[in-house]
Amino acid sequence: MTTDCELTEDEKLIYNALRQWRNDKATNLNLPSYVIAHNTQLMTIAKLKPQTLDDFFNIKGFGGQKVAK
Repeated sequence: MTTDCELTEDEKLIYNALRQWRNDKATNLNLPSYVIAHNTQLMTIAKLKPQTLDDFFNIKGFGGQKVAK
């Protein structure tokens, strides 16, 4: 499991931007933010920097439905 302190400074910037995006999306959809993505998933995205939708399948918790959304 990745923790915030394991991220580089650049990855922390990406992670914080992803958290802001997730919070905005959750507010717009009237959902709790964890439904959009968990913190650990956002940290993994920040570390792996997926370039295609298929790359998201390598991240735990991202299946067909979540990737499609």
